[in-house]
Amino acid sequence: MMLLGFLDSLKVVNVNDDFENVENAEPNTCTWIYKRSEYSTWFESPKPSTLHLVGKMGCGKSVLAKDVLKRIMKLASSPPIAEDETAVLFYFCSHVNRPAETASSFLESFIYQFLSERPMLFSAIGKKTEILGIRSLSGNSTSRSLKSLWKIFGALLRASQHSTVYCILDALDECDIVSAKTFLSLYRDSRESDALLSKNVKFFITSRKNPDILDGLHRNTRISVHHLVIETSDVSPDIQTVLNNDLEEIAEDLCLDAAEKKELRDTIAEKADGMFQWVNIALRVIRNADGSTFESLIQAIKELPAELKELYNKCLLSL
Repeated sequence: MMLLGFLDSLKVVNVNDDFENVENAEPNTCTWIYKRSEYSTWFESPKPSTLHLVGKMGCGKSVLAKDVLKRIMKLASSPPIAEDETAVLFYFCSHVNRPAETASSFLESFIYQFLSERPMLFSAIGKKTEILGIRSLSGNSTSRSLKSLWKIFGALLRASQHSTVYCILDALDECDIVSAKTFLSLYRDSRESDALLSKNVKFFITSRKNPDILDGLHRNTRISVHHLVIETSDVSPDIQTVLNNDLEEIAEDLCLDAAEKKELRDTIAEKADGMFQWVNIALRVIRNADGSTFESLIQAIKELPAELKELYNKCLLSL
């Protein structure tokens, strides 16, 4: 009953719903990351390490995180069992869906995922509240500090039989930045980070370029941190693949020949500058342009704002 009470006290979202809500990568896309030395070094290292994937808004970080997660999930049993060498935890932060998102949100979720599938680990924390600096494991989770949650997570890591634990954390920049900085401080400096060193704990973290996150991660001298920036050149082939697939039907509806389809594809790809979300909106503009000529479509694409936020605002104003 203590375990059930503790699990009930955690404020957790349905991570499987979040997982399903992220688009799947189209066939033959997202493969570029697995060829990068930063990824292979992180993945193959026998020691704890973190891979920090940085990219601008709309460049496909969440889709990429989901693809990495799906690949890593194949290493563990389904459903998970305590004897697995590998455990996989994940969380997709979302300021849009949860404006009050904090670092406590994903730590509570990691703890919940760990314990709900491995209830025997509860004994690692159930009788150690005083040692962990926690008054009680029952009651509302708001009474637990971020530091307390980090200690609980560390105790579970130590007690588990897993040799490797993957933690996939998407969009850290969409989390309250004050709590994110506190989390990164604990990750970097706390003695509880020794728990990460006792296992091969691998964090895969995505975010936009944020100085507080960059500083918080890359000042860590105890755990290797690999930094990978998504460049336009990395995702351009994937954008071309997406456009080839999506423009097939559009080209047929508009009676475009091969040359016109190629020009339309190249115009969108160049203007998108590596942003998949920009491509999606441009395709929506084309689909809604009934009766337009090829020339007017090209002109309409060229006149769309280059910045994604401006493009969103333009679309909202047109509703």
